[in-house]
Amino acid sequence: MAKESAVNAVAQRLGSICHAQFNKDSEKTEKLNEMKGKDSWDMGRYIEKQSWAIMPGDEKPDSGVADACAKHFAKQTS
Repeated sequence: MAKESAVNAVAQRLGSICHAQFNKDSEKTEKLNEMKGKDSWDMGRYIEKQSWAIMPGDEKPDSGVADACAKHFAKQTS
């Protein structure tokens, strides 16, 4: 249980980095509009496809980070 809690805490922190990477996207306004109306699970998958959940040094997106990042967007799109 402690390990799961630690993993979730790290994903939450990295979700902030994901959100910062979104802010660097030149098409962020259009993509934010595309996310409107999606539930957080669908948002997470969309975020993975946009590569915002790829952390520095990684080669592929992390689904936990994408889900944490989706929580940031859920506040903006509701």
